[in-house]
Amino acid sequence: MVRGHSSWPEAGKGSHTRSSQKVEPPGLSLPGSPGLPRGSFIRFPKYICGVSMQLKMQLERTEAILEDEQMQRQKLTAEFEEAQNAACRLQEELEKLRARPLESAEAEAAAQLKERLEKEKKLTSDLGRAATKLQELLKTTQEHLAKEKDTVKKLQEQLDKTEDGSSSKEGTSV
Repeated sequence: MVRGHSSWPEAGKGSHTRSSQKVEPPGLSLPGSPGLPRGSFIRFPKYICGVSMQLKMQLERTEAILEDEQMQRQKLTAEFEEAQNAACRLQEELEKLRARPLESAEAEAAAQLKERLEKEKKLTSDLGRAATKLQELLKTTQEHLAKEKDTVKKLQEQLDKTEDGSSSKEGTSV
């Protein structure tokens, strides 16, 4: 019995058709259904045929959607792999760039050290010249000091001679 269809006669109830005549609802007949004798057909109501057609169309649409989704998935997978490769390349470049600033920093440090070395050389040279001048000045000063000492010694000797001479004159005259 099919619910919702009151136009179908139900078994065991009074029907306005003859009992020798089979009443079959309009619809689809399928041969070889299990439990039925060979050559017999099962008739399906029209609404089942309509549902069947709807399901078949829905299946076709779903299969088309599935095929599109699979193609899109393959495309996205390829793009993902490409993106991963690009990311790996960029990571390698980043590591190289990170290494370069170290080299660059070392080169900058080396340049600063060279500049500092040049300044130190200049300062050392300037200090050497200053030390040489001081040595010459010291030598000149020592020479002047030696001359002054000589002069002081000579003057002291002269003073001593004059004192000796004057003290002897003083002692002889009376």
